[in-house]
Amino acid sequence: MMTSHETYRIVRAKGSKTGDFVNLADPEALAACRAHCGNQDVQISAAIWKKPDLSSPSRLSLYWRIASYSIDLIRGIALGVLEYLSGYFAVPEDFITVLYNAGGHADTDPARSGQGGRRLGLDGTGAPTPAEIVVVIPPTVFDPPTTPLMPRINYRLARQMKDDGIAVDIDVYAKDQQFLPLVNSINSATGRRVISVSRRELLYLDGAGLLELLKQPRSDETDAEDHYVPQAAACFAQTLQEQESRQEWQSQLQQTLMKTGWQVPPCIRRLHWEDLSEDEAFEACRVMAQFYPFISAGEEEVWHHVRRLERRHGIRESARLGVIVAFGSENPGFPGCDHPLLQRFCPAARCRFEDIYKDYVNPRLFT
Repeated sequence: MMTSHETYRIVRAKGSKTGDFVNLADPEALAACRAHCGNQDVQISAAIWKKPDLSSPSRLSLYWRIASYSIDLIRGIALGVLEYLSGYFAVPEDFITVLYNAGGHADTDPARSGQGGRRLGLDGTGAPTPAEIVVVIPPTVFDPPTTPLMPRINYRLARQMKDDGIAVDIDVYAKDQQFLPLVNSINSATGRRVISVSRRELLYLDGAGLLELLKQPRSDETDAEDHYVPQAAACFAQTLQEQESRQEWQSQLQQTLMKTGWQVPPCIRRLHWEDLSEDEAFEACRVMAQFYPFISAGEEEVWHHVRRLERRHGIRESARLGVIVAFGSENPGFPGCDHPLLQRFCPAARCRFEDIYKDYVNPRLFT
């Protein structure tokens, strides 16, 4: 089980590719990192290390991110996430951290902005900044082992929530995205403080009430109460076992396919020319971003296919596509013949890919 000595995290400025290890038990070290960044747009890693060394054992928090220009909308989604986690992981609400990073709109009043009339709530492009809530379960709650499968598990759980109608962002699990806003740091686009909030506050305070909470610093604790929950640990262990089994047959599938040379199944080929909705086009990008590295394609080849989809469907979110491609290269795989989008474009005749896939999912006893 994780001990209280495992307290090293990386602290960085948002957008930076580097950061510093900080022992969270040392408030002066954390304060120095805040000062170095001007306490603006400070992020802290979702991973926790035993030592200030990237090669030392680490464990990743589970987290779910929600963003919207409507605070009432993200409040409702966040409450849905908390309810889901209570049912799925049996985690008490006091053991879950909820981070609120308020968005905003243009504000040119010098008295309010405090920066000579700087336009608060803008992201540098002239657009209002969305509000963000991040729901976090620290690793002490579910006691995960050190495993490279954590991003896949978090991604899978987020997709499961989204499939069940809870609109969390599923494109936030690439390595460079595994950072959380630091409590009591300042969002430079809005001039507002990042705070942790309780379920009760989310439930009973409207947008204006939540904004009132931002006016004063709150507890500087990075995580909720540091407690182990046996039910959560048991549930996570089962989830990890399922993911390990899935990775095993993915590896076997990959080896079998590569024996006769790589190939692209007809359902994935059809994604290039079929008419897709915006959501379907993004999903097609996710499929390709994971599948092409699965058959040993390089990043340039992956981007070739993603750019074709981008041009065909008029996608205007290059940053999101970058995260999708990064996550796919870090976590290659075949989504499976039961993937809803691939099922839709499955040819009438069974393909060799489907035969191999089904043999691994449901192996025949006699051949």
